Amino acid sequence: MAERVKLMAAAVILGLTMLGPGLSITNASAGASVPASSGWIYHPLGMSLSNMTTRIVQGTPAPSGVCAYSSRGTSGSLGVSYVEIETGFNPTTCQVQLTSGTSSASSAATANAATPADSSVTYSANSSQPPGRSTPPPAAPGRPTNLSASGPSGAAAAATSNWTAYQNNHFRDPAYIVVTAQEQWINWTTNGSCVTNWSFSNKFSWHTGTGWVKNYGYNPYFAACSLIDTYPYSGFSNGTFCWVAFGITGTTYNYYGQNAGSNIGDDLAGRVNGTYYWDYYDVKSGVCNTLLSHVHSDHR
Repeated sequence: MAERVKLMAAAVILGLTMLGPGLSITNASAGASVPASSGWIYHPLGMSLSNMTTRIVQGTPAPSGVCAYSSRGTSGSLGVSYVEIETGFNPTTCQVQLTSGTSSASSAATANAATPADSSVTYSANSSQPPGRSTPPPAAPGRPTNLSASGPSGAAAAATSNWTAYQNNHFRDPAYIVVTAQEQWINWTTNGSCVTNWSFSNKFSWHTGTGWVKNYGYNPYFAACSLIDTYPYSGFSNGTFCWVAFGITGTTYNYYGQNAGSNIGDDLAGRVNGTYYWDYYDVKSGVCNTLLSHVHSDHR
């Protein structure tokens, strides 16, 4: 009950940030002055970041009213987490304001902590999927073509090296409750020319205390000499989220790894040179979905 009361209060406060034509504000959460055209909704940053930048991303409207957008990047420094937070959303123009920066990996892990219930699964190289094989199977439909092992210039891996990577994508509500989350961990070993061994874990989380349920969650992967790529996708829903906030009936949805209605997954790929690649295709839809903001983080 206390969590629902916090959500109602936070939702009312967030509603005050929905601005009309001709107004402008200074978006203090992102540290940038942003023109506030009709339809913009702003979300607080919610954590301290260094090296902050803010950008506007143009999404792609879908017939169902979903605004789809994606983001991607590569590995950073050891012990430093890259964080990307949705601090503004315009459902009318399908534009998203993303504020990014860096934090310590431990601080990001604390801010990203999701509330169980959850399910998790771990996989490792085995006889059915030989590690480091030089003739990989065909890529699954919709897989990105830029998951090569080239990586940044000069990023050659030393012989027999062990590597790790982590990605967290989640949606949070106005009370800073992580309502749903999809997490990925990978570990891989290289010998200088091939990925010789690997293991990975995926975890789906949803906040039952505010009515969220998991509808599905899958854990596909692709392994080859050049990389180990995991690309899970999942879906969640809540039939009371908007009713608690505003007394409006309907269902709210979160989808991870979805692009134009197709489940393609959020990639976390470890490469033979020791670098990793990440991307996410996560969308929110249904009633009151604008109350939710998306948060991404990744680190070694």
